[in-house]
Amino acid sequence: MDPTAALNILQNHARQKQAELAQTPSQTQAEQSNPTQQTIDMGAPTALPPAPPVVDAPDAAEPEDVDVSGLPAPELLARVRKLQQDRTATYKQYDEALVACAPGEGRQGDPAAYATVVAKVTVVFDRISKRANACEAALRSRGLSAAADAIRRLQEAEKEKLELTAARHLGAFRPDTDAATAHLERRSREVVASVNEALEDLACELDGEE
Repeated sequence: MDPTAALNILQNHARQKQAELAQTPSQTQAEQSNPTQQTIDMGAPTALPPAPPVVDAPDAAEPEDVDVSGLPAPELLARVRKLQQDRTATYKQYDEALVACAPGEGRQGDPAAYATVVAKVTVVFDRISKRANACEAALRSRGLSAAADAIRRLQEAEKEKLELTAARHLGAFRPDTDAATAHLERRSREVVASVNEALEDLACELDGEE
């Protein structure tokens, strides 16, 4: 599922919750003074979920349209590897936000807060993707099409990985079937393997290039 679609679903869910709360009738003064009409909950109090972690954009000070066309091949390879590290760090923050905001034992969850994190994560991943695309273009302009193709495969795999992650996260708010969950887990493992393979191919293609 596209992250934007997941964001829309979560925002709609949050609005529905707010509407339900607004329609819940409040106790009248008579009900408040009549013990027979009151319910005393002796269970554990419902704790509010902790605030979601801040999702930081990697190297935010660097302009998105930085020119990498003149960088030597080893530096382009190092740049792509650094972008993958940024992706890994962002996924970690993304998962931490899910833990903080999803329904759990003793709490209802906070889909609105999670939707805010999804919006931030989408921006960060888009920035990383644009920088990887610039590296691909730089290699392709030099006739290093095999190396550029490796980055293209990497980008396509990362796009699917993000969609799978968004779908998996959405399942925490809107439970899915066991079969669908198993499919997401299996496909996610396959996509991670594709990402690693593309990185290895890129390194091999640029071996010895200057």
